[in-house]
Amino acid sequence: MTTDDKSQVIAINNAFYRSFEKRDNKGRRLEAQSMATNSFRKMAQKWYLVHHHGSPIMRQ
Repeated sequence: MTTDDKSQVIAINNAFYRSFEKRDNKGRRLEAQSMATNSFRKMAQKWYLVHHHGSPIMRQ
């Protein structure tokens, strides 16, 4: 949804992490997804992120 001074974006975010163990320095890769809503507002001719909400997507 977009108007002249407001916009909302709904997206699926993919995140990748690498976790390391101290003793052997071997990492494991972790993946996660979240559904996100970002709200923007145009002020003084620039777009600003004014609100963000994310919820995890649970896998079975």
